[in-house]
Amino acid sequence: EMRSEFGGWCKAAAASRGVDELEAAAGTWRSVGGDGGEEAGHRPGLIDSSYGSCDACHGGDNCTCTEGADPSDLGVMAALQREIGPLLEEYRVDLAFWGHNHVYQRHCAYNYATGECTMRSAPLEVNGSTIAVYEQPMCPPSPVHIVVGAAGADFTRNSNNASYSEVVLYEHGFVQLHAANSTFLEGKFIDVVHGSVVLDHFALVRQSGG
Repeated sequence: EMRSEFGGWCKAAAASRGVDELEAAAGTWRSVGGDGGEEAGHRPGLIDSSYGSCDACHGGDNCTCTEGADPSDLGVMAALQREIGPLLEEYRVDLAFWGHNHVYQRHCAYNYATGECTMRSAPLEVNGSTIAVYEQPMCPPSPVHIVVGAAGADFTRNSNNASYSEVVLYEHGFVQLHAANSTFLEGKFIDVVHGSVVLDHFALVRQSGG
């Protein structure tokens, strides 16, 4: 687990490798997130959570699955939503990053209990470019989700035009984050093939930095 400060935003990371380790990952996030009290309410943060299905183990990897657990991508996705999703909302996480799928996706602020978006981005024109802005209350009801696994491998072309997906890009690149202060966090998905072009530009604005 990891915890640090990033421009006034609390940053935490927890990694899991399959269905059987999600319970442990949930415990990790509870320990990182605090007790759900003042700190959790006043220091929303980032979580960087990556995972690999058990059927993707190779060589010396120590990977086992609980009997009866579904090790497929869909099974792991369901387990993540069940074990980790409610914790992101409980601890008022602003932004969640995910990997595994080789694609760039930016999702709305998604509520796991209702299966609906609690907030979508609004376009803001700044100096001729468009920024997708999420203007959040101090305690966001749900985090915005970013999937970024586009460093160079073949793409995972499994997007199904889900209602919660605001952007889907099959381009190789990386996300650059800049915390201007404790209330404004900016992100750019930058192309690494065609001259560092900004392919997606988003920002989170919150009422107070805690």
